[in-house]
Amino acid sequence: MQFFHPIQKCAQQIYHTALPLSPTSSHLQRSCLQSVADDQLSHVIAFIGAPSTWGLLLRTIDVRPRELTCITTSGQGIIAACRDIVNIYDAVTGVLQQSLFLLEPVTKIQASPDGSTLFFAHSSSVTMWDVQTGGLIHTFTTQSEVNDIAVSTSGHHIACGSPNGLVDVWNIRTKQQGRAFRNDQPVVAIHWLSTAEFAVATQSSVCIYNIVTRFNSNTISIPGHIWGMVCLPDDKLLVGTSRGTEAGQELCSLEIISRRRPGAVYERQSSMRLGQLVQEERESPVYTGQLMRPTIVGKEIVCITPPTGVQSFGVESHDWTNNPPLLGAAVFVAVSLNRNLVVQTQDSIQIFSS
Repeated sequence: MQFFHPIQKCAQQIYHTALPLSPTSSHLQRSCLQSVADDQLSHVIAFIGAPSTWGLLLRTIDVRPRELTCITTSGQGIIAACRDIVNIYDAVTGVLQQSLFLLEPVTKIQASPDGSTLFFAHSSSVTMWDVQTGGLIHTFTTQSEVNDIAVSTSGHHIACGSPNGLVDVWNIRTKQQGRAFRNDQPVVAIHWLSTAEFAVATQSSVCIYNIVTRFNSNTISIPGHIWGMVCLPDDKLLVGTSRGTEAGQELCSLEIISRRRPGAVYERQSSMRLGQLVQEERESPVYTGQLMRPTIVGKEIVCITPPTGVQSFGVESHDWTNNPPLLGAAVFVAVSLNRNLVVQTQDSIQIFSS
């Protein structure tokens, strides 16, 4: 990635010969090898010795002496919050493009679908900022602390969940607050399913709400304790849970929730036990701990696995991959537009190839 442009100017046989060196699990290698075969520029059909998992550290963005509170990705940018300042970096070059100065610490970041607007969650409010001008557009005042925020697929609404189970919804264009939805448990995660429907994960259930009809369309009870939720294609939700212990260690699984036909209610379709996570240190025991912040990368689930770092799980293969060589303990993971893995530690952002 660092020498892409000079390599591109070289003779084609040199450029194409380097392509198989990309990780074998990456979309880049599969597409490039096919391109090489189609154009008959090389007879390379396989390469032995290339890494098969995450692991090639492309870039590190060091924010010391500041400490990161949260990050996210939007388009070609990486948005990183350090208490009272939010920096926007280029996801490819790592260059600082813009800084936004805030009065309150940021606990969560969300971007509009087109990337033109950023939303920052604070202790009891959500601020809306214009990326181009760097100016504050509006402040949405919440009734309590904010656990999670989510922008609708149309970019017209924002939903905010709190520890007391309340979900506030605002119209971004008119700045008007709609009906609040209440749960009897703290909100763990929120994801929009369409322009009108969104899913709320609490500690032991997933609720589907509709802002047009203004009521709960259905609730799915989930065995165990929910620690995360992400959206899959084809009207599916992937919910991470922990269920009791085995030999004194916590067991984790994935619940797949979907509806069999458009317009039907959501229901549990299948469950997948994640099994034990092996800690890759000398003389370390098998560690089966709670997974955190699951992120979808193609057909893999990338999770933080304390204290080992980051691991990815293949939904189809049911296999775990090794950790990338992190420079510090992982706090948050995201995926950039060019499908690179972005890992937040306490004082740095590390970008790994896909």
